[in-house]
Amino acid sequence: MTLNYSKEAKAAYRYFRCDTCKINWVCEDCKEQCHEAQGHYVLLHIESHVPEYACCYCVKKNKCQITNIKNAKPKRGN
Repeated sequence: MTLNYSKEAKAAYRYFRCDTCKINWVCEDCKEQCHEAQGHYVLLHIESHVPEYACCYCVKKNKCQITNIKNAKPKRGN
């Protein structure tokens, strides 16, 4: 979610809470790949939220194991 986020799109996202990691605001991709895949206990946090920025606390708390805004390689020429 954080890698392809566009504020202009005004897309709604589902966010989750990982009780194992004790963090809220986990995006659906991270819920599946970073938390459930590790056997963590995950619950729905907010059903439909239109974020103002690329919000996923899995990334913010450095728990993310998928390509995201923090670990993506920068584009050449930038």
